Amino acid sequence: MNAIVPRQTIEQIVAHRNAAIDLYEVAFEKIREAHEAIQAAADRWELAAPGKPSRVYDSSQEVKAFNDAVTLPDHTQYMRTARRLIDITVWEHVIRMTKIESLMDSAAVAELEKQMQHKEPRYGTIERAVDMIERSLNAFLESDEEHRYRWDEPNRFVRELKDIAHDFESVCVVNDDMMAKLTTCGNAMINALKKETEAPDRWIEDILSSLETIERERHVQRGLPPVSVENIQATVESLIGQSHEIFQRSVVNTFTKLDRRFRSHDGFKIGNRVIFERCFNDWGGWNGYGSGSSQQRLMDIERIFLVLDRKNRVSDDPEGSHGRLMDPASIVWHIDQKRSHERAQSEIESAFFKVRIFKNGNMHLWMTRKDLLVQVNRILAGYYGAQVGDQMNDGVDEDPLENRKTAPAKYFGFFPTPPAVAEEVWNKIRPFDYRDTTPLVLEPSAGTGNLAAEAINRGWDTDCIEMQPHLAAQLENQGHRRVTCADFLTIEPNPIYDLVVMNPPFDRERDIDHVTHALKFLKPDGRLVAVMSSGTEWRTTKKSKAFQALMERMKAKWTDLPAGAFSEQGTNVNTVIVSVYKDGRAQNRW
Repeated sequence: MNAIVPRQTIEQIVAHRNAAIDLYEVAFEKIREAHEAIQAAADRWELAAPGKPSRVYDSSQEVKAFNDAVTLPDHTQYMRTARRLIDITVWEHVIRMTKIESLMDSAAVAELEKQMQHKEPRYGTIERAVDMIERSLNAFLESDEEHRYRWDEPNRFVRELKDIAHDFESVCVVNDDMMAKLTTCGNAMINALKKETEAPDRWIEDILSSLETIERERHVQRGLPPVSVENIQATVESLIGQSHEIFQRSVVNTFTKLDRRFRSHDGFKIGNRVIFERCFNDWGGWNGYGSGSSQQRLMDIERIFLVLDRKNRVSDDPEGSHGRLMDPASIVWHIDQKRSHERAQSEIESAFFKVRIFKNGNMHLWMTRKDLLVQVNRILAGYYGAQVGDQMNDGVDEDPLENRKTAPAKYFGFFPTPPAVAEEVWNKIRPFDYRDTTPLVLEPSAGTGNLAAEAINRGWDTDCIEMQPHLAAQLENQGHRRVTCADFLTIEPNPIYDLVVMNPPFDRERDIDHVTHALKFLKPDGRLVAVMSSGTEWRTTKKSKAFQALMERMKAKWTDLPAGAFSEQGTNVNTVIVSVYKDGRAQNRW
């Protein structure tokens, strides 16, 4: 689906690009000559008819066109714009030659296009903004202490500096000389403000913060690199080398946005339907267009199935692989054709889908190619990694929740809780709820104790259970009330805990085993807050269905964690936070 661009072709592209820039330099000199010639003619006209008045000739449109025939632009900005516009279109052409866009979802394509977009800096030229800052400094230093408006100058100084720092298009234009001037002006303003008792402290803080941001961000490469043979070849080779990962991310992004069951590769089964709410408006047309719309999501799924089915793109139009609305093979085309004649309930089938559209504007989608959906699940499994349940036992059990895995998880299922995830867990546990008592907290399979650490910070008593001796030894030195080195699932429950916080092993439904066992350690009014695999909420195995029913009876609350929440720990598995009270009380929406 993608192609290597030959080096000879790259060299020709770069040669044409360089020649175009040279010719724009020549063109600027011609504009300058024309501007000077027009100015000389205007001077002679002034000598012939001072003031050049006319009460007779009043064709304003023609006169305006005459006066605006040649306008001399700023040379630096003119050449910068020429170079940037040429480079953007060159990169767009090169990327399309690789056909890599066919492997991307619409959101990734939109992000790529955003990188290539031409956007003028917020100021006409950044040089003028720097000069304005310098003038504000000098005006403040020279102002009389009794001057009524003297505080306007430092206020303007800070505002202009913050505007540059927060506008990344402006920051990227700041060169070493401009940075040196900004730093000198900033330090001078800070020294002056320190002598003023009435100056707000936030001004100094804003100046320091803005200078730090500008210095850091001006070195960040934004957009695509400069056009050269080496840069193009390296970028093309990188894109082709990453084509598998690009397509994998595309599948993950497309299907997880489509339905939450795809947050785990075994949560969506063949024959399940996906419901799109309010896809169509009261007139029968699509509700919204572009990225994120139901129409675009359908096109993204179809593109993935086409790639997996090893077919050519539906459309070979030069505008890319995401504009297939008018192609007769597209599901969107089928729907539009059907809906143009029939606004009521309708049913459409294509090579990959069966779609049923209802009068209320909802659309039900079935994916009819089992082989392709199996491939999608495999791609999701490869992305989420081994910690997502695979080939789980779905046999007949009297009580699936009591059929626990007795062997430890692979590598003990050890993925320490990232700080951001721990923060999300504790955001759901308000100190106010325990204002009349000091709660006793348990973290089972504690690992490094990242969850229990916050309980200690709050002054609460904590116990930890951890089966790996070296980790248990580390926990001993963290201030916990008690640390037990043992397999949590082998410990006899003692219902003494007010709160259990946990991040158990996920693979092969072990998170369900740990959570159901942990519930037995709670007091009758105790609470459990656990990080679990997203598939727990959607799988159709006997154990998952039994757990879902249990959580429903106990009025549990499920909250999705952001995608990639555990990426820093080496797994892309999607996760949720489950919060539940042992007595089954309802929880507020926060």
